[in-house]
Formats: sequence, C-alpha cells, structure tokens
Amino acid sequence: MGLILQNITVSGKIICTTEGAGIAAPPGPTVVAPVASFTKSTGTGDVPFGVTFTDTSTNTPTSWLWDFGDGINSTAQNPVHTYSVAGTYNVTLTATNSAGSNTSAAQVVVASVIVVAGGLWTCGYNGHGELGDGTTTPKSSPVQVGTLTNWTQVACGYRHTAALR
Repeated sequence: MGLILQNITVSGKIICTTEGAGIAAPPGPTVVAPVASFTKSTGTGDVPFGVTFTDTSTNTPTSWLWDFGDGINSTAQNPVHTYSVAGTYNVTLTATNSAGSNTSAAQVVVASVIVVAGGLWTCGYNGHGELGDGTTTPKSSPVQVGTLTNWTQVACGYRHTAALR
C-alpha cells in the first residue's frame, strides 16, 4: 500500500492536506471459542464394555482432549474406548480452537457379573444395585445373587432389570 494524499476543502479552498497509509483490508472472520458436547453409543454395560464417543461440539474445534475417567486419555475427535473394570466413570471432552476451549462431561456406568464356585455374583453402582429380594448393594461390593441352578432377578439401575440364572 502506498501513501494517499487527501485534500480537505471548504468553500472551494484547500485548507488542509492529510497523509494516510491507504485503505485497510476488511477484517477476517471472527473465531469463536468452541462449545464442547458429545454423544456416546450407550451409557451402561457389562465388563468389558466398549463405548464409541462422537464429538458434536460447535464453533469448529481444532483439537480434542478426552478423559475417560479411568486414567486413559485420547486426542482423537471420535474415539472408541473399552472399560475393563466395573465402576462409574466421569468422561470429559475439552474442545479447543484459537479462540479458547470448553469442557463437557457425562457418566459411563460399567457393571460386572462374576461366576464363582457355582454362584452368581454382581456389583452394584450408583446405589442402584437392587437385588431380587429388595436389598441393595453399594458400588463395587460383590454380592451373591443366586446359584447356577436357579434364576434371580437383579435391578440394574433405574428401570432396568436382568434375570440371572
């Protein structure tokens, strides 16, 4: 860009001459920080439990950091993660671009059913390990719920039950 001289006139007479740097380019598009969000293939399952996570963040993130709540992280946009231990996991996604970052969170619940010496055992989670006799079992506390020769109903969380034999 070159210098531009501009004359300012009043009543036909030049009263001032100014110099400028020329015409400025219009500003580029504004980058806005992402709003992190995601979906998961399902929220509850038995060990080993594979979950597909799908990024649904807005405002064009350029990088992703997933924390699966079990000590494992990923920088993939749409990762698949397998949980190998029963428990409740808080999953977070941090989406980032040049304007900033934002984090979203959700829970994944992984249960286990264990067969030991002819008996069936289960672990509760989130205070919802209701056994067939109406009792409950706390998170990660194995409880025998039956034998291999009989069926026992076990509630598997809010409005979910399983019949075990």
